[in-house]
Amino acid sequence: MRFLLMLVLVWQGLTTSVQARDFGMTPDAIVLTFNMSGGQKPRTGEAPILAIAADGTITARATRPGDPPVISHLDEAARNALFQELIDDDAALAITTKAIEAEVADSGLRLRTVPGAPTTSLTVDLPEGHTAVTLKGVSAMARQLPEAATLHRLFRIQTRLLDIAAGLTKPAP
Repeated sequence: MRFLLMLVLVWQGLTTSVQARDFGMTPDAIVLTFNMSGGQKPRTGEAPILAIAADGTITARATRPGDPPVISHLDEAARNALFQELIDDDAALAITTKAIEAEVADSGLRLRTVPGAPTTSLTVDLPEGHTAVTLKGVSAMARQLPEAATLHRLFRIQTRLLDIAAGLTKPAP
């Protein structure tokens, strides 16, 4: 399954015009961290769901609590394709908690607290910019607020990163 995931990421990189991204940092520097905590099934004290280093090393939290994390590697083309999708296409660096709060307030609605919903955390740290977003109930709010564009970009990123983590942690047939 991991091979299939890597093949899909490479294929995406080859089928689109992707420019190489200069990560300009040490290879082991973490450039993206994604986590969902709390909610119905909290897993406190564990590594984030997904962490990506500048050299393309991906660390995904194991499916079962207590198991070691799954470590894989994106080649340069796949890494560049993924970051083009997240940074360029979905404008991840422009997503902030305050931007989502302001967007929701401007729409005349209010940010809702969703009981039992997990809190999504996304941190991106690149030479071109930094963002750290923490928001509870992203999935539920995205369904309730279809006009909230920034929230929907975060929801797309959350869904994409969950798909990558699931592909890495799925047991081989």
